[in-house]
Amino acid sequence: MAVEIIPKPAEKTPFLANILLFVSIVLLLATVLSYFFLSTSVKETNQTIQRLKEDAVKEKTPQNLALIEEMLGQQKKIEDFSFLLDAHEAGSNIFDYLESISHPKVWFSGFSFSSNEKGATVVIGGQTDSFKSLGQQLLIFKEEKLIRDVTLSGVSFVRGKEIATQEVPIRFTFSLLLSPEIFIPLP
Repeated sequence: MAVEIIPKPAEKTPFLANILLFVSIVLLLATVLSYFFLSTSVKETNQTIQRLKEDAVKEKTPQNLALIEEMLGQQKKIEDFSFLLDAHEAGSNIFDYLESISHPKVWFSGFSFSSNEKGATVVIGGQTDSFKSLGQQLLIFKEEKLIRDVTLSGVSFVRGKEIATQEVPIRFTFSLLLSPEIFIPLP
């Protein structure tokens, strides 16, 4: 057995990976900054609208009536945008909820989400090391109040592993129909 005493140079990170990391960080920062900017803009605009309403009530001239009409149109747009911001924050409850009800021996590797007024459908794929833990996860999902329906599908063994052993890597897919209450923001 040969012993190498000459140190090997450290592997360099590929140039494309560095660029993608930089672009991802910039996009993340831009998203966070724009969220805070839009949130403060909505607050400032609401204050301006309130002040203009008070001024318009004091004087009712044709010019003020036109201004009031324009102001009401802008207020409608702001209320619509505020609704979107509020709904966005509540959507993140799904991840915390799924984390809190996940079995410790179950790993989720895929996530698909669709929503409508009747609820949300979440399709999650994952892997576990035994049928026992898979069955326990299924029971956890079925006992949850916010989950209306659970479907287990796509159960398969991971290739290259012995099926005769006690713990066999198993892949699966759960389809969960969630209640609309999941979108209510937590206090």
